[in-house]
Amino acid sequence: MAGVLGIYALIVAVIIQGSIDPPNGKAPVYGSYTGFAHLAAGLCCGLDGLMAGMVTGVVGDPGVRAVGQQEKLFVNTILVLIFAEALGLHGLIVALILLQKKSVGVSRFGQVVQHGSCRLHSRCFGRALG
Repeated sequence: MAGVLGIYALIVAVIIQGSIDPPNGKAPVYGSYTGFAHLAAGLCCGLDGLMAGMVTGVVGDPGVRAVGQQEKLFVNTILVLIFAEALGLHGLIVALILLQKKSVGVSRFGQVVQHGSCRLHSRCFGRALG
């Protein structure tokens, strides 16, 4: 079951890598929103996978020992391990939701932000900057 968690992380990594456009000589197209979304998706999938693996280890060892003593506990142990695996699936689903939107360099006021510099539309921050 632990191999499935690695496959979840591989899926997220391939999606993140595929959504990054190569530089085209113009302004960078990889905005901070996209970068933070990729970071959050990786952390969600990675930390949920880590916790699912930890729960599998904590529950699996006593579960195997209990099944060795009483075979009727097999189904209960498998159910608990399936719920532990659901943590990893939750991380994959949240990561996929985070990766759905991509920043196109538009500020919250609707104007296009020029990437690679601090110059924003004067209507947004013109009064605040002087």
